[in-house]
Amino acid sequence: MKLKDVIAKVVNDPSKEDKWGADSSDFLCLFGLHSYSVDYNVFNDAVKTFWIKKWLCTDTYVGYSVIVLNGEPVAVTRQTARKNDKDVFFLSADHASKMHSWLIEQVKNDFELNCSDPEADWPFDPSAISHLE
Repeated sequence: MKLKDVIAKVVNDPSKEDKWGADSSDFLCLFGLHSYSVDYNVFNDAVKTFWIKKWLCTDTYVGYSVIVLNGEPVAVTRQTARKNDKDVFFLSADHASKMHSWLIEQVKNDFELNCSDPEADWPFDPSAISHLE
C-alpha cells in the first residue's frame, strides 16, 4: 500500500483522530522556534493528528500518525517509545513550508513586544539610577 493510500484511509476515518490533538512544541522546536508559543485553541483547530497505528507505552500513546494542517495532510510522524523524540517526515518541501509559514503567522499573532519611549521619564525603581545623578 502506498503512503498516499494510507493517509487517505486514515484522515477519512473520524475514529482515527487523536482526541488530545497535536503538540505545538513538536513543530515549534522543529523550526527553531523553541522560545515561542502559539494559542492552544488556535493550534488545535488547525492542526489535527490521525493515528495510523498506536500503542500504549507506560501511560502514553505512541506510534505512527498523520498531521493535517487546515484539512490538508502535511506530514507523517513516528514515535516508538514514550521518552523517544517524535520524528516528523513532511510530505514535501512545500508542505514543510506551509507548516512553517503558518506557525510564523501564529507566533506573530501571539508575540507581544515591550517598548519604552526613550523620551519618557525613567519608569522603574528610582534607586536604580540614583547613582547616575
